[in-house]
Amino acid sequence: AAILMRNVDSTVLIDGLRIYNNTDGGIICFNNADPVISNCVIEGNAAKQGGGIAIEETSSPLVSYCTITANEAPSGAGIFIRSGCIATIEFCTIEDNHITENWGNGGGISVQNSDATIRDCTISGNSTLGHGGGVAFFQGATGLLENSLIQNNYCSNEWGSGGGVSTDASNPTIDNCVIAGNYGSGAYTEGGGIDIQFVPSPTITNCTIINNAGGPSALGGGIAVQWSATPIIERCIIAGSTSGQGLYCISATPVVSCCDIFDNAGGDAVCGT
Repeated sequence: AAILMRNVDSTVLIDGLRIYNNTDGGIICFNNADPVISNCVIEGNAAKQGGGIAIEETSSPLVSYCTITANEAPSGAGIFIRSGCIATIEFCTIEDNHITENWGNGGGISVQNSDATIRDCTISGNSTLGHGGGVAFFQGATGLLENSLIQNNYCSNEWGSGGGVSTDASNPTIDNCVIAGNYGSGAYTEGGGIDIQFVPSPTITNCTIINNAGGPSALGGGIAVQWSATPIIERCIIAGSTSGQGLYCISATPVVSCCDIFDNAGGDAVCGT
């Protein structure tokens, strides 16, 4: 990696750097690394995980006002967070990062068994060959995704999920986000905007989920809820899906209230309670 940090506290500041074209990742924070990373451009890096930034082993960095672009990895192409970390990512642009192997997750950001606060970010043009073109929460991940634009991300695996956001046995809160123009190009990709699987499940509030598309043979355009998931969906607009239903359920029971669901190509029927 260009920069590797271990056992450092928040007095360590990485500011105003361009970190690019490294073959083992841009920045690695591991084993209780808690730096502040700000005003950096992190681009064109590749790694086994976390092409732009890898955050691992109970690290708690703050990443702010950074542009993280054109990085590649099998999981977490832009940012990869796992193993008991508590990370904050704010005021960042995370764009055009790409997963390189089938069933990888989190083209923009992957959060696994960790807590992440992601706020006031633009997450766009990222892709996955598995789950979560924009953001993936996996393996009991928690946290907050708020005040962010998740746009034009996609999943190209035939059986993938979550063009914009994917959650799997994870319960983040997703609040006041615009999730727009995300899609699945794989034939059976469910959840063009958001895909939710298993419990625990997320709480989604005050979001606009618009103009998303599931795969050509899939049924979930805006939100797909699958396999015993029980998300809470409140005060949201789910509209304009160009392929698939606005809200699609299979063996799952979301709790839906005070939502407007309309003008979706595959139908607007509300499932759940």
